[in-house]
Amino acid sequence: MGDKRIGCGTIFLILLGVGFFISLLEGEPPEPTEAERAAEERSLAPYRAQRLVKAVLRDPESAEFRHVKPGVCGYVNARNGFGGMSGFQRFVITDAGPVLETHPQLNLSAFNRLWRENCTPASD
Repeated sequence: MGDKRIGCGTIFLILLGVGFFISLLEGEPPEPTEAERAAEERSLAPYRAQRLVKAVLRDPESAEFRHVKPGVCGYVNARNGFGGMSGFQRFVITDAGPVLETHPQLNLSAFNRLWRENCTPASD
């Protein structure tokens, strides 16, 4: 009588073929629509704004954020050079980077104008 055992190589080839066939059936995932991409961008925008602001803080790990508008502006509180929390201050993300309310080269009226142009005041 003939030998009817299937070798390991044959089983491997069968499994490889089945795996290839399944991968063909699944195909590529569909490209996200423009609306889906926009929604994802809006959901990530506050985190990007926080990352940009943290980059200019003395103690970025101490940063606390609130009322962050879609990646444009909000409030941040962080440890200052004396080790105490500075208190919440406004920030605006510009093309040049984040601008904090206490920026040493920007007077308060200039910051207020920047805030009015880019931010809807948050209710505290």
